[in-house]
Order: sequence, then structure tokens, then C-alpha cells
Amino acid sequence: MKEENWLQAFDGFGDIKFKNGIQLQPRSIASEKGTHAALVLSNAPPVKDFYVKMTYQNLQFLRNEKPNSWEVFWFMFNFKKTSNGKQTNYFIFKPNGIELGKAWGEFDQDFLFTQSSPLANLKKEYKLILFKKDQNLKVYIDDIEVLNFKASERKNLFDHSGQFGLYTEDAVVHIKDFALCTDL
Repeated sequence: MKEENWLQAFDGFGDIKFKNGIQLQPRSIASEKGTHAALVLSNAPPVKDFYVKMTYQNLQFLRNEKPNSWEVFWFMFNFKKTSNGKQTNYFIFKPNGIELGKAWGEFDQDFLFTQSSPLANLKKEYKLILFKKDQNLKVYIDDIEVLNFKASERKNLFDHSGQFGLYTEDAVVHIKDFALCTDL
């Protein structure tokens, strides 16, 4: 994973390292309130549909008190900057299950799908594969299909061309490799 293929959006007052992949390490949070996050965005032409494969691990929680379940690695896709923030889809593999959603503006979110299994473990390395075509998304964790999302009238993905985002909130994560195919 070459540094020139990624743009540092923000480091959460911490550090982003490009060595043997990408390590995102925002500053530790000392209280129950507040958060520090880090984000890198792909530095390539925006894409709408894709096949992505990556290997990553959540290395450490940074909140001194009990960490929140979403304080892990997030994969963002169809990420588009807007005048009031962003529009993006995201997938999270958490200690309490999986979540697919979309986020816009500064803080707005819509949960498209949640499930209480499988469960992510700290320090375990995972292979994550996502295949998106139009409003359909399949997700595999360690070669096991965990999500086959098909949009409905009420629940749909942002379906515009955009960047990929590697994001963490109050956790240290290491993304070991990232492979993209857009010839679908």
C-alpha cells in the first residue's frame, strides 16, 4: 500500500503511518465524552461499482473507559465530499456484530443493516471482501458471506462514484493490504 495512493483527510491529533500497510492511530481519549478519529481517502479516480479485498486488524482500543462497539475499523465507499461534509456508505465489523449504513453531513447516519454475528476480536487479522454492483452489496469476512444487501425503496445505498475511506474512531487499526478491481 503506497502512501501516494492515499490522501490523509485527518489524523485525530495522532499518527498515520505507511509502513507494511497503513496504521491509523488517533490520539487516546481520556474521558467518556469526545472522540478522536483518523481517515485516509483513496487517491484514484472515483468509482461506483467495485470488488475490494483487504486484510486488517484492530490493534488497540484507545478509550480509557469501556470502549464503544463502533470504535474499530470502518470501511467507507462511494465517499463524496459535499458542501456540508460528506456522503458515504460504510461497513463495520464490530465486537457486537456487523453494520452497514450510510453517513452524510457532519454527523448524520442511517443504519441499513445490523446483525449480532459474527463478532470481531481485538488483534485478530481479518480478510474483508466487498463486492458492490449498483444497489447490491455482498460482504465476506474470512471467505464467509456475512451480508447480501439488496436495496429497497426505504433502504438504499449512495450509488454515486466516490472514493474509498479507511477510518477509525478511538482505536488503533492496521490495514495490511488493499486490492481493488473495477472491471466488473
